[in-house]
Amino acid sequence: LFLENPGEPAARSDFDIYLRENLIIYHKAACRAEDTEPRFLLHIIPAERASANREQNFFVNLDFNFANNGVWSPRGCTAFAELPYYPIERIRAGQHADGNVLWRIEFAP
Repeated sequence: LFLENPGEPAARSDFDIYLRENLIIYHKAACRAEDTEPRFLLHIIPAERASANREQNFFVNLDFNFANNGVWSPRGCTAFAELPYYPIERIRAGQHADGNVLWRIEFAP
């Protein structure tokens, strides 16, 4: 799944974050099993969020587990999720466990 020449990540934190077509890819080269245990945080803030039915802080929660959406390779660990096809204003990526956010980054795609 991880590309041969990934280029520059869209964001960097505990994992490097890449955007490819309709995928968001979390990659960590020096990865340990403990790095994949916490749930991956993925919140999408739609560009069209201002409407009568949505609050200003509205986001779509697409959190996921590595066990369902991850792979190990000689290059490290890679977790991935599909992005929605509607316009996205911002993405929040990170990891959380037991109600605590371990790391989080927010960026525009």
